[in-house]
Amino acid sequence: MNYKFIFLLAFCMLSCNSAAQTILEIAENESMLFDSEPELMGTYYVDNSKYYIVKHNNPFVSGISIYDEYGMKIEDESLAEKIIIAHRVKVGNETMEVLENYTRAVLLIDSQIASVVQSLNYLIYKLDRKQTDVDYGEVKTFFEILNSLKNSTGAGALSCGSVVSNINYLEKNKDYATAYRVIEEYEKCISSIEPTKSNLENFKKHVGPASETLNSPEVLKLALGNDNLSREISLGLDSSIQQVDKLKNSSSLESIDDLDTGILKKSYEKIKSGIDSEIAGFETRIDPQPRILTIIGILILLIIGVIVALIVKKKGIEIKDFKFRKEKESKVTSFGDLTIVVTESKTRDPVENAGISLVNSKTKDKYEGKTDGIGNLILRDMIAGDYEMEIKSSKHETENTDVSVDPGINRSMIVLKRK
Repeated sequence: MNYKFIFLLAFCMLSCNSAAQTILEIAENESMLFDSEPELMGTYYVDNSKYYIVKHNNPFVSGISIYDEYGMKIEDESLAEKIIIAHRVKVGNETMEVLENYTRAVLLIDSQIASVVQSLNYLIYKLDRKQTDVDYGEVKTFFEILNSLKNSTGAGALSCGSVVSNINYLEKNKDYATAYRVIEEYEKCISSIEPTKSNLENFKKHVGPASETLNSPEVLKLALGNDNLSREISLGLDSSIQQVDKLKNSSSLESIDDLDTGILKKSYEKIKSGIDSEIAGFETRIDPQPRILTIIGILILLIIGVIVALIVKKKGIEIKDFKFRKEKESKVTSFGDLTIVVTESKTRDPVENAGISLVNSKTKDKYEGKTDGIGNLILRDMIAGDYEMEIKSSKHETENTDVSVDPGINRSMIVLKRK
């Protein structure tokens, strides 16, 4: 057993864990208010140097910090972007599967098209030399479509294949250069998908007519004859018919339609948005002041909004009450005071604690009170007008009468009968 190797491996693992822990401790010492415990997101390489990405969760200034292997915090945004790209460029298993299947399909189609293009190119050249009146324009159109299809499948096979190989390499090495190539090739891969699908649709529309033209009696006659050109046309025609039929029945054509290539586009957009988000998070932690000032500004606006809402509500009530009083006052010309004197009919003694209620016949304002020890009740600032008055006493019969209140001082004498 190689004990030396095991010792070195164990030492390396301990050293790596120790370095990561040291970085987290440094990040914790540099934490801001409301920061939770920092998390190590990963270790990545840029220009042969090792960097650590640390995540900070904070309700106000969440983001990331980047440290080199010596624990120095990185503030260079261009360097940070490279490290973030190395971190964010990754795809899921489903995306990798679609990438690999799509690459395989376009690579197969591309190789099959190459043979057809070669045969048709040879045939069209010989037919043009024949200088015949036979119409074989559909074959020329189909040839142009095949060339367009070959261009897009070739670009797709190259770029999508490069994405697959670079991602596999990136998972092992986690370096910026490979990650950047993934983004660059991924964009080309995505750009090739729509043209390929569009060219495939054109292919399906024209392969039938092209095949019929190749097998038409008029074209077949051009291959008859003992001269060299006729024999060359015959040779090119046989090869083209075989190659077109083979391509028309190829299962790889359908395999592209069966793939959900939208997954690739979503994955690419997710990578790009992830990079932008982390760059913004890095900038926030480097200079949190703009974010903090923005949050403070929002909080101040919210507080002002609440205060204004409360003031408006209070003012609304006051305005409503003011309008009500103004409306009431607008109906009233003046006010007066009323002194009511209540006595007993036979003795002329004052009636104490007699309850008196008056209701204005017009405004329906109500005034109430009880007589004092000498049988008097004084009501001030009453709305001038006619009133319905009711006088109740426990020892006397209830009395209902009308009374008028004029501006100024008024007096009313009420005599109650004992029960």
